Amino acid sequence: MSSNILKADNGVSSGTTGLVYTAGNDGTLQLATTTSGGSAVTALTINNSQIVTFANQLTAASMPTGSVIQVVQSDYNTMTSSVAGSFVSTGLTASITPQFSTSKILVFASVPAGAQASSTSLILGLKRGSTNLYAGGFGFAQLYTGSSTNTYAAQPIMYLDSPSTTSSTTYTVTFSTTNGTVFPNNADGTITLMEIR
Repeated sequence: MSSNILKADNGVSSGTTGLVYTAGNDGTLQLATTTSGGSAVTALTINNSQIVTFANQLTAASMPTGSVIQVVQSDYNTMTSSVAGSFVSTGLTASITPQFSTSKILVFASVPAGAQASSTSLILGLKRGSTNLYAGGFGFAQLYTGSSTNTYAAQPIMYLDSPSTTSSTTYTVTFSTTNGTVFPNNADGTITLMEIR
């Protein structure tokens, strides 16, 4: 492995200060800064796959509060149906493994759905594992249809959760109806999970 020192004017210097580039026999390239004392401090390394690693690069642990650490998305487009009763799964689900127990998970979901006539209401809920985050009353979203017309629309969910874990965590969109028959996922639905530092 050979090293050279570059001067500010891009010429090769015989002195001890400047930018040191070191090429390895395996195809790696290392750039370092050096002082008049001759000490070199690595700034970046490029491996033979052209992947660059920076010194003091920003890590997840050093990112400020409010930063997005990771994003997971899943989709589902198999229609299901239900008559009046308790909340059941729509089939729309996604899992995320938080890097920090203090992280929050921001959940976005869009659920295409239909409701038959006869004053029917589709109600959406959300579960973390087996825990209902909110699945009572009117839930997160409601699709209502009148007495003579079927209704179809995408229903949104947005929820900020604090799971307090670094284990894999699964979120599932659930649904129920107050009357008649409803059909979630009559088109492609999506759920997105964002870990917030």
